[in-house]
Amino acid sequence: MDIDFCISVVSAHLQELGMNIGCDIEFFPTETKRSFLSENIAGMYVPAENTAYIRVSSIPRMVSTIAHEVAHDYLMKNSKVGRELISKDIMIRTLETGEIDVIVHSKEYRALYTVSRFVNEGFATYVGFYVLKRFADVVSNDISAREHITKNDLIFLQNVLKDLAELYDGRQFDYYYGKMEFDRIESLFGLRCVKTAAIEAMNVEYDVDPEELIKYHEKIRKMVYSREDLSIPNLNFPLECYLTIPNFRIIAFSRILPNYVDAIFDASEEYFTALIERVFGDFRHPVVSRLRYPVTKRGLGYLLGRYRKSRDPRIFYDYLIPDEIMARLKYELNVDELIKSDRGIYEGFLLYELENATVHRAREILEQLAYMGVVDQAKALKLASYSSKIEIEKLVDELVNLTK
Repeated sequence: MDIDFCISVVSAHLQELGMNIGCDIEFFPTETKRSFLSENIAGMYVPAENTAYIRVSSIPRMVSTIAHEVAHDYLMKNSKVGRELISKDIMIRTLETGEIDVIVHSKEYRALYTVSRFVNEGFATYVGFYVLKRFADVVSNDISAREHITKNDLIFLQNVLKDLAELYDGRQFDYYYGKMEFDRIESLFGLRCVKTAAIEAMNVEYDVDPEELIKYHEKIRKMVYSREDLSIPNLNFPLECYLTIPNFRIIAFSRILPNYVDAIFDASEEYFTALIERVFGDFRHPVVSRLRYPVTKRGLGYLLGRYRKSRDPRIFYDYLIPDEIMARLKYELNVDELIKSDRGIYEGFLLYELENATVHRAREILEQLAYMGVVDQAKALKLASYSSKIEIEKLVDELVNLTK
Protein backbone atom coordinates (compact mmCIF):
# COMPACT_ATOMS: atom_id res chain seq x y z
CA MET A 1 0.00 0.00 0.00
CA ASP A 2 1.43 3.39 -1.01
CA ILE A 3 0.61 5.05 2.33
CA ASP A 4 2.38 2.38 4.40
CA PHE A 5 5.30 2.52 1.99
CA CYS A 6 5.61 6.32 2.44
CA ILE A 7 5.60 6.03 6.22
CA SER A 8 8.22 3.29 6.05
CA VAL A 9 10.46 5.44 3.83
CA VAL A 10 10.19 8.44 6.14
CA SER A 11 10.80 6.36 9.26
CA ALA A 12 13.95 4.79 7.80
CA HIS A 13 15.56 8.08 6.81
CA LEU A 14 14.52 9.93 9.98
CA GLN A 15 16.57 7.36 11.91
CA GLU A 16 19.64 8.60 10.05
CA LEU A 17 18.99 11.98 11.69
CA GLY A 18 18.51 10.39 15.11
CA MET A 19 14.75 10.98 14.96
CA ASN A 20 11.61 8.87 14.85
CA ILE A 21 7.94 9.33 14.08
CA GLY A 22 6.39 10.40 17.37
CA CYS A 23 2.90 11.39 16.27
CA ASP A 24 -0.04 9.70 14.57
CA ILE A 25 -0.31 10.08 10.81
CA GLU A 26 -3.65 10.22 9.04
CA PHE A 27 -4.32 10.71 5.36
CA PHE A 28 -7.09 12.63 3.64
CA PRO A 29 -9.33 12.58 1.74
CA THR A 30 -10.44 8.97 2.10
CA GLU A 31 -13.83 7.31 2.14
CA THR A 32 -14.15 8.02 5.84
CA LYS A 33 -11.85 11.02 6.27
CA ARG A 34 -13.38 14.10 4.61
CA SER A 35 -11.99 17.63 4.61
CA PHE A 36 -12.99 21.22 3.98
CA LEU A 37 -9.34 22.18 3.50
CA SER A 38 -8.45 23.80 0.19
CA GLU A 39 -6.57 21.77 -2.41
CA ASN A 40 -3.32 23.68 -1.89
CA ILE A 41 -2.94 22.36 1.68
CA ALA A 42 -0.60 19.37 1.51
CA GLY A 43 -0.40 18.69 5.23
CA MET A 44 -1.31 19.90 8.68
CA TYR A 45 0.11 19.17 12.12
CA VAL A 46 -2.38 19.38 15.03
CA PRO A 47 -0.50 19.26 18.37
CA ALA A 48 -3.53 18.67 20.58
CA GLU A 49 -4.43 15.59 18.55
CA ASN A 50 -0.80 14.44 18.31
CA THR A 51 -1.53 13.98 14.62
CA ALA A 52 -0.06 14.96 11.27
CA TYR A 53 -2.68 15.02 8.51
CA ILE A 54 -1.29 14.34 5.03
CA ARG A 55 -3.12 14.86 1.75
CA VAL A 56 -3.11 11.79 -0.51
CA SER A 57 -1.03 12.66 -3.58
CA SER A 58 2.11 11.40 -5.29
CA ILE A 59 4.51 9.27 -3.26
CA PRO A 60 7.34 11.85 -3.36
CA ARG A 61 4.98 14.62 -2.25
CA MET A 62 3.63 12.52 0.62
CA VAL A 63 7.13 11.46 1.70
CA SER A 64 8.30 15.07 1.82
CA THR A 65 5.16 16.30 3.62
CA ILE A 66 5.19 13.51 6.20
CA ALA A 67 8.82 14.26 7.02
CA HIS A 68 8.11 17.98 7.25
CA GLU A 69 5.14 17.58 9.61
CA VAL A 70 6.89 14.97 11.77
CA ALA A 71 9.83 17.38 12.13
CA HIS A 72 7.41 19.99 13.53
CA ASP A 73 6.13 17.42 16.02
CA TYR A 74 9.63 16.38 17.06
CA LEU A 75 10.86 19.92 17.62
CA MET A 76 7.69 20.97 19.46
CA LYS A 77 7.84 18.07 21.89
CA ASN A 78 11.56 18.31 22.63
CA SER A 79 12.07 22.04 23.22
CA LYS A 80 10.88 24.59 25.77
CA VAL A 81 9.32 26.98 23.27
CA GLY A 82 7.79 24.04 21.42
CA ARG A 83 6.10 22.65 24.51
CA GLU A 84 4.67 26.08 25.24
CA LEU A 85 3.24 26.17 21.74
CA ILE A 86 1.76 22.68 22.08
CA SER A 87 0.00 23.65 25.30
CA LYS A 88 -2.22 26.05 23.35
CA ASP A 89 -2.87 23.76 20.39
CA ILE A 90 -1.59 25.99 17.64
CA MET A 91 -2.85 24.72 14.30
CA ILE A 92 -0.09 24.56 11.68
CA ARG A 93 -1.15 23.89 8.09
CA THR A 94 1.41 23.25 5.35
CA LEU A 95 0.42 24.55 1.92
CA GLU A 96 1.72 23.12 -1.35
CA THR A 97 3.67 26.31 -1.88
CA GLY A 98 5.50 25.63 1.37
CA GLU A 99 3.71 28.38 3.26
CA ILE A 100 2.38 27.69 6.71
CA ASP A 101 -1.05 28.91 7.79
CA VAL A 102 -1.09 29.33 11.56
CA ILE A 103 -4.03 29.83 13.92
CA VAL A 104 -3.12 30.99 17.43
CA HIS A 105 -5.19 32.01 20.41
CA SER A 106 -3.23 34.61 22.39
CA LYS A 107 -0.66 37.36 22.06
CA GLU A 108 1.82 35.35 24.09
CA TYR A 109 1.75 32.38 21.76
CA ARG A 110 1.72 34.50 18.64
CA ALA A 111 4.93 36.04 19.95
CA LEU A 112 6.48 32.64 20.65
CA TYR A 113 5.59 31.39 17.20
CA THR A 114 6.99 34.53 15.57
CA VAL A 115 10.36 34.38 17.32
CA SER A 116 10.78 30.66 16.55
CA ARG A 117 9.33 30.44 13.03
CA PHE A 118 12.75 30.65 11.31
CA VAL A 119 13.98 27.66 13.35
CA ASN A 120 10.72 25.73 13.13
CA GLU A 121 10.26 26.09 9.39
CA GLY A 122 13.95 25.92 8.55
CA PHE A 123 14.30 22.65 10.46
CA ALA A 124 11.11 21.11 9.01
CA THR A 125 12.19 22.13 5.51
CA TYR A 126 15.65 20.65 6.06
CA VAL A 127 14.15 17.35 7.29
CA GLY A 128 11.60 17.14 4.46
CA PHE A 129 14.32 17.91 1.94
CA TYR A 130 16.80 15.45 3.46
CA VAL A 131 14.33 12.55 3.54
CA LEU A 132 13.20 13.18 -0.04
CA LYS A 133 16.80 13.37 -1.26
CA ARG A 134 17.71 10.12 0.49
CA PHE A 135 14.60 8.50 -0.98
CA ALA A 136 15.66 9.65 -4.45
CA ASP A 137 19.14 8.22 -3.87
CA VAL A 138 17.71 4.85 -2.87
CA VAL A 139 15.23 4.69 -5.76
CA SER A 140 17.93 5.49 -8.29
CA ASN A 141 20.00 2.53 -7.05
CA ASP A 142 17.40 0.04 -5.83
CA ILE A 143 15.21 -1.70 -8.41
CA SER A 144 12.88 -3.16 -5.76
CA ALA A 145 12.04 0.30 -4.41
CA ARG A 146 10.93 1.43 -7.86
CA GLU A 147 8.15 -1.12 -7.84
CA HIS A 148 6.26 1.00 -5.32
CA ILE A 149 6.19 4.20 -7.36
CA THR A 150 4.57 5.24 -10.61
CA LYS A 151 6.25 6.50 -13.78
CA ASN A 152 5.26 10.07 -12.83
CA ASP A 153 6.80 9.57 -9.41
CA LEU A 154 10.04 8.45 -11.04
CA ILE A 155 10.06 11.54 -13.23
CA PHE A 156 9.54 13.67 -10.13
CA LEU A 157 12.48 11.98 -8.38
CA GLN A 158 14.67 12.36 -11.45
CA ASN A 159 13.97 16.09 -11.34
CA VAL A 160 14.94 16.06 -7.66
CA LEU A 161 18.29 14.53 -8.55
CA LYS A 162 18.75 16.98 -11.42
CA ASP A 163 18.25 20.12 -9.38
CA LEU A 164 17.35 19.77 -5.71
CA ALA A 165 17.16 23.52 -5.19
CA GLU A 166 14.11 23.79 -7.46
CA LEU A 167 12.01 21.91 -4.89
CA TYR A 168 11.95 24.92 -2.62
CA ASP A 169 12.20 27.66 -5.21
CA GLY A 170 9.90 30.54 -4.32
CA ARG A 171 9.42 29.50 -0.71
CA GLN A 172 9.32 32.11 1.97
CA PHE A 173 12.33 33.54 3.77
CA ASP A 174 12.08 31.33 6.87
CA TYR A 175 12.06 28.13 4.81
CA TYR A 176 14.90 28.87 2.43
CA TYR A 177 17.30 30.75 4.70
CA GLY A 178 16.33 28.74 7.77
CA LYS A 179 17.19 25.51 5.94
CA MET A 180 20.48 27.11 4.87
CA GLU A 181 21.58 27.48 8.51
CA PHE A 182 20.82 23.81 9.20
CA ASP A 183 22.74 22.84 6.04
CA ARG A 184 25.74 24.71 7.48
CA ILE A 185 25.42 22.95 10.82
CA GLU A 186 25.34 19.56 9.10
CA SER A 187 28.44 20.37 7.05
CA LEU A 188 30.35 21.67 10.10
CA PHE A 189 29.22 19.49 12.99
CA GLY A 190 27.71 16.38 11.40
CA LEU A 191 24.28 15.00 10.58
CA ARG A 192 23.21 14.11 14.12
CA CYS A 193 23.87 17.65 15.39
CA VAL A 194 21.15 19.16 13.19
CA LYS A 195 18.26 18.12 15.45
CA THR A 196 20.33 19.02 18.53
CA ALA A 197 20.90 22.53 17.18
CA ALA A 198 17.18 22.96 16.50
CA ILE A 199 16.25 21.89 20.04
CA GLU A 200 18.96 24.03 21.66
CA ALA A 201 17.83 27.05 19.62
CA MET A 202 14.28 26.61 20.97
CA ASN A 203 15.29 26.08 24.61
CA VAL A 204 14.43 29.61 25.77
CA GLU A 205 11.94 30.84 28.37
CA TYR A 206 10.38 34.32 28.42
CA ASP A 207 9.14 36.56 31.17
CA VAL A 208 8.55 39.64 29.04
CA ASP A 209 5.58 41.37 27.43
CA PRO A 210 4.68 39.43 24.24
CA GLU A 211 4.15 42.57 22.17
CA GLU A 212 7.58 43.87 23.23
CA LEU A 213 9.05 40.50 22.25
CA ILE A 214 7.59 40.76 18.73
CA LYS A 215 8.77 44.37 18.44
CA TYR A 216 12.27 43.38 19.58
CA HIS A 217 12.39 40.48 17.12
CA GLU A 218 11.32 42.67 14.20
CA LYS A 219 13.95 45.33 14.92
CA ILE A 220 16.80 42.92 15.51
CA ARG A 221 15.83 40.94 12.40
CA LYS A 222 16.08 44.08 10.27
CA MET A 223 19.54 44.72 11.69
CA VAL A 224 20.74 41.13 11.27
CA TYR A 225 19.47 40.97 7.68
CA SER A 226 20.43 44.47 6.61
CA ARG A 227 22.63 43.40 3.71
CA GLU A 228 21.43 42.95 0.15
CA ASP A 229 22.60 39.33 0.20
CA LEU A 230 20.30 37.69 2.77
CA SER A 231 22.49 34.60 2.90
CA ILE A 232 25.07 36.64 4.85
CA PRO A 233 23.54 37.85 8.15
CA ASN A 234 25.22 40.65 10.10
CA LEU A 235 27.23 39.15 12.97
CA ASN A 236 28.57 42.39 14.46
CA PHE A 237 26.11 42.80 17.33
CA PRO A 238 26.57 41.72 20.95
CA LEU A 239 25.95 38.00 21.50
CA GLU A 240 22.93 38.73 23.68
CA CYS A 241 21.06 40.03 20.62
CA TYR A 242 21.32 36.59 19.01
CA LEU A 243 21.08 34.31 22.04
CA THR A 244 17.78 35.60 23.45
CA ILE A 245 15.76 34.77 20.30
CA PRO A 246 15.45 31.25 18.77
CA ASN A 247 15.50 32.60 15.23
CA PHE A 248 18.92 34.17 15.83
CA ARG A 249 20.29 31.49 18.16
CA ILE A 250 20.49 29.13 15.19
CA ILE A 251 22.58 31.75 13.36
CA ALA A 252 24.92 31.94 16.35
CA PHE A 253 25.25 28.13 16.31
CA SER A 254 25.96 27.92 12.59
CA ARG A 255 28.15 31.02 12.12
CA ILE A 256 29.65 32.14 15.45
CA LEU A 257 30.15 28.82 17.27
CA PRO A 258 32.50 27.40 14.58
CA ASN A 259 35.04 30.08 15.51
CA TYR A 260 35.57 28.29 18.83
CA VAL A 261 35.88 24.65 17.79
CA ASP A 262 39.01 22.73 18.71
CA ALA A 263 41.57 21.90 16.02
CA ILE A 264 40.37 18.30 16.15
CA PHE A 265 36.85 17.59 17.42
CA ASP A 266 34.15 14.93 17.41
CA ALA A 267 31.22 15.42 15.07
CA SER A 268 28.87 14.35 17.85
CA GLU A 269 25.90 15.73 19.74
CA GLU A 270 27.89 15.56 22.98
CA TYR A 271 30.68 17.75 21.63
CA PHE A 272 28.20 20.18 20.07
CA THR A 273 26.26 20.74 23.31
CA ALA A 274 29.47 20.96 25.35
CA LEU A 275 30.77 23.61 22.95
CA ILE A 276 27.56 25.65 23.31
CA GLU A 277 27.91 25.41 27.09
CA ARG A 278 31.56 26.47 26.98
CA VAL A 279 31.10 29.40 24.58
CA PHE A 280 27.67 30.75 25.51
CA GLY A 281 27.43 29.73 29.18
CA ASP A 282 24.27 31.03 30.84
CA PHE A 283 22.77 31.66 27.42
CA ARG A 284 22.56 27.95 26.65
CA HIS A 285 19.08 27.79 28.26
CA PRO A 286 18.27 31.40 29.12
CA VAL A 287 15.29 32.78 30.99
CA VAL A 288 14.75 36.15 29.32
CA SER A 289 13.32 38.77 31.66
CA ARG A 290 14.34 41.87 29.68
CA LEU A 291 15.16 42.74 26.10
CA ARG A 292 18.20 44.92 25.52
CA TYR A 293 19.03 46.65 22.26
CA PRO A 294 22.46 47.24 20.73
CA VAL A 295 23.49 50.88 20.58
CA THR A 296 25.72 52.78 18.14
CA LYS A 297 28.39 55.21 19.28
CA ARG A 298 26.11 58.10 18.41
CA GLY A 299 23.31 56.44 20.34
CA LEU A 300 25.62 56.01 23.31
CA GLY A 301 26.64 59.67 23.13
CA TYR A 302 22.97 60.69 23.09
CA LEU A 303 22.25 58.51 26.13
CA LEU A 304 25.30 59.92 27.93
CA GLY A 305 23.90 63.39 27.30
CA ARG A 306 20.67 62.37 29.00
CA TYR A 307 22.58 60.74 31.85
CA ARG A 308 24.82 63.80 32.30
CA LYS A 309 21.71 65.88 32.94
CA SER A 310 19.68 63.49 35.11
CA ARG A 311 22.28 61.10 36.61
CA ASP A 312 19.65 58.39 36.32
CA PRO A 313 21.26 55.03 35.38
CA ARG A 314 17.87 53.65 34.34
CA ILE A 315 18.42 55.50 31.06
CA PHE A 316 20.73 52.65 30.03
CA TYR A 317 18.45 49.81 31.18
CA ASP A 318 17.14 48.84 27.73
CA TYR A 319 20.49 49.00 25.96
CA LEU A 320 23.59 46.84 25.67
CA ILE A 321 26.21 49.24 27.02
CA PRO A 322 29.84 48.01 27.12
CA ASP A 323 30.82 46.80 30.60
CA GLU A 324 33.81 49.13 30.85
CA ILE A 325 31.59 52.16 30.26
CA MET A 326 29.02 51.04 32.81
CA ALA A 327 31.83 50.51 35.32
CA ARG A 328 33.05 54.06 34.78
CA LEU A 329 29.56 55.43 35.25
CA LYS A 330 29.01 53.31 38.36
CA TYR A 331 32.01 54.86 40.03
CA GLU A 332 30.99 58.34 38.82
CA LEU A 333 34.08 58.96 36.75
CA ASN A 334 34.14 62.06 34.57
CA VAL A 335 31.25 61.81 32.09
CA ASP A 336 32.53 64.73 30.03
CA GLU A 337 35.84 62.94 29.58
CA LEU A 338 33.99 59.84 28.38
CA ILE A 339 31.90 61.89 25.95
CA LYS A 340 35.02 63.41 24.41
CA SER A 341 36.91 60.10 24.26
CA ASP A 342 35.42 59.12 20.89
CA ARG A 343 34.26 61.18 17.91
CA GLY A 344 31.11 59.11 17.35
CA ILE A 345 30.10 59.39 21.01
CA TYR A 346 30.72 63.13 20.91
CA GLU A 347 28.52 63.47 17.81
CA GLY A 348 25.69 61.75 19.66
CA PHE A 349 26.16 64.05 22.64
CA LEU A 350 25.97 67.12 20.38
CA LEU A 351 22.75 65.81 18.89
CA TYR A 352 21.27 65.46 22.38
CA GLU A 353 22.35 69.04 23.12
CA LEU A 354 20.80 70.20 19.83
CA GLU A 355 17.47 68.64 20.75
CA ASN A 356 17.42 70.54 24.04
CA ALA A 357 19.14 73.78 23.02
CA THR A 358 17.93 77.38 22.87
CA VAL A 359 17.65 78.94 19.42
CA HIS A 360 21.06 80.63 19.68
CA ARG A 361 22.79 77.52 21.01
CA ALA A 362 21.10 75.37 18.35
CA ARG A 363 22.68 77.49 15.62
CA GLU A 364 26.13 77.00 17.16
CA ILE A 365 25.65 73.24 17.39
CA LEU A 366 24.36 72.99 13.82
CA GLU A 367 27.43 74.86 12.59
CA GLN A 368 29.65 72.45 14.49
CA LEU A 369 27.80 69.39 13.18
CA ALA A 370 28.07 70.74 9.63
CA TYR A 371 31.80 71.33 10.10
CA MET A 372 32.19 67.74 11.35
CA GLY A 373 30.27 66.41 8.35
CA VAL A 374 27.42 65.03 10.45
CA VAL A 375 24.81 67.32 8.87
CA ASP A 376 24.79 68.58 5.30
CA GLN A 377 25.84 72.25 5.29
CA ALA A 378 22.84 73.42 3.28
CA LYS A 379 20.47 71.60 5.60
CA ALA A 380 22.26 72.93 8.67
CA LEU A 381 22.02 76.49 7.33
CA LYS A 382 18.33 76.08 6.63
CA LEU A 383 17.63 74.69 10.11
CA ALA A 384 19.76 77.38 11.71
CA SER A 385 17.79 80.11 9.92
CA TYR A 386 14.38 78.71 10.69
CA SER A 387 13.35 75.43 12.23
CA SER A 388 10.64 74.04 14.45
CA LYS A 389 11.22 71.78 17.41
CA ILE A 390 9.59 68.95 15.43
CA GLU A 391 12.10 69.36 12.59
CA ILE A 392 15.01 69.30 15.02
CA GLU A 393 13.67 66.19 16.79
CA LYS A 394 13.19 64.46 13.43
CA LEU A 395 16.78 65.24 12.42
CA VAL A 396 18.15 64.00 15.75
CA ASP A 397 16.07 60.82 15.57
CA GLU A 398 17.38 60.05 12.07
CA LEU A 399 21.02 60.66 12.99
CA VAL A 400 21.06 59.03 16.42
CA ASN A 401 18.97 56.03 15.33
CA LEU A 402 18.41 54.51 18.76
CA THR A 403 16.92 51.09 18.11
CA LYS A 404 14.29 51.15 20.83
